[in-house]
Amino acid sequence: MKTTEGKNVCLFLIERLIHRLSKFETRTVTRVATLLDARFKKEGFRSANNAGIALGILENELITVYKSASTLHERAKPPTPPNLSQPQPKLKFLQQKIYSRVHTTRSDAITVLRQYFERPHAPQDIDPLEYWKTIGNEMELLKSCAMRYFCIPATSTESERMFSKAGYIISDRRSCLKEKNVNMLLFLNKNNWLM
Repeated sequence: MKTTEGKNVCLFLIERLIHRLSKFETRTVTRVATLLDARFKKEGFRSANNAGIALGILENELITVYKSASTLHERAKPPTPPNLSQPQPKLKFLQQKIYSRVHTTRSDAITVLRQYFERPHAPQDIDPLEYWKTIGNEMELLKSCAMRYFCIPATSTESERMFSKAGYIISDRRSCLKEKNVNMLLFLNKNNWLM
């Protein structure tokens, strides 16, 4: 920008964008989704406070997922220590400490989140859903949280379009259509691009 008017317009646009988009950083779903986007993680926030709140929400969400997981009961029991009559390695106290460690859902959630944040950022051109598909089984429960948050549409325009299409399908002449037929017509209308 070489002119003062151009600079002023640019500054005004930046200020308005920050003002309009900063509201999304305070919403729970967008907070957690930003945190789970491997391209940004905590750096995707303008405010460190919002990143901290999102981390707390994600940690609690992960704890709930751990509690509802069927394998939790198997993981919560500490494994039995090895037979002590066999010759032990030099650091047997460390091995015994590991075996006696009690797993809690909070400690497991914190460990998984720490591992996730210590990984390098994903490339900027990768789709977040593709990233979580390829991550493997290392962070299966965190992956389920990511899938839950990434399936939420960012805007309501798609649902509004579907209501408009339903209004076109159900007219005065077609007011006696069964619900099943309306659903099929809407499905075909929405997915005709696949053919």
